[in-house]
Amino acid sequence: MVMSAGGKTLRILYVTETMPGRKGFGGQLRCLHVARALGELGRVEVALLRGPVKDTAEAEGEFPPAVALDAALQSNEGLAKKLRWTFDARSDYPAGLGVNREALRRVQGMLDDYDLVWFFTLRAADIFPNATWARSVLDIDDLPTTYQAAALEKANGLKQRWLEQRRMFVWKRRERLLGERFSVLTVCSEDDRQFLERLGVSAPVHVVPNGFEAPATVPVHAPATPPRIGFIGLFDYLPNRDAIDWFVRECWPLVLRAVPEARLRIAGQDTHGFLRYQDESIDRLGWVADPDEEMKTWSAMVVPIRVGAGTRIKIAHAFSR
Repeated sequence: MVMSAGGKTLRILYVTETMPGRKGFGGQLRCLHVARALGELGRVEVALLRGPVKDTAEAEGEFPPAVALDAALQSNEGLAKKLRWTFDARSDYPAGLGVNREALRRVQGMLDDYDLVWFFTLRAADIFPNATWARSVLDIDDLPTTYQAAALEKANGLKQRWLEQRRMFVWKRRERLLGERFSVLTVCSEDDRQFLERLGVSAPVHVVPNGFEAPATVPVHAPATPPRIGFIGLFDYLPNRDAIDWFVRECWPLVLRAVPEARLRIAGQDTHGFLRYQDESIDRLGWVADPDEEMKTWSAMVVPIRVGAGTRIKIAHAFSR
């Protein structure tokens, strides 16, 4: 373990919406892998940000909790708020979720006890009122502007295109200011790094690529009968909802025409809340404690992501199985 000057163990405050330390998928896996890498440098303690949709399967992680803060929905409705969100790149709570200023002061008051504060995702940082963080790293993971560019490409109609253009305008201006708020930025791809450099951010930008831990033993593949096709992801994330909406509408009828007994298995938090389909061939599994056990029964895994940013950890996860 690396020691700081004076022989003191480095202490790292890891600010995240996801508790690192359990089996998961997608961004949860990046959260865990980054936390483990930081654990090789010092003692990692978690500041957990809990949103309105609580994870009913939340378990204790590998890393000791330092503080847990409840985030509430922050409305951006109304003309004045919409105008501020659009034109004030320093406005609070751009993602519509946030903790109050007392929570901000509480965390800032803890920082003298830590050598580094690491934010996992831009959304986690934006849950706090707009602030500048000393000795900080922001792991952006997904760049909002890249996401909006993909959404704009898929937009239908003038109104939707205008809304996506507006969102891209907003996020690009906010991204330019990230170097003023954080000491260092990390992204998951070289394309994202080059984009931020072209944007003119003032902080250093480093690539921390995504991947997946190789299984310790050869994975067991035991396809179920009738055959299963699976999708796994968090359904408070729009690209996942869009993916399943599109797949069920455009592809699943063709699958059933060829294999009438097939099952579509959809795993992830809040599948019941976000999925409207009543098709008896679709199984909404909700949170799955051990995704690998579920995935080994699938004949195939689909990743019909049409919008988004970053890289597809789902694909690495499937290849590893």
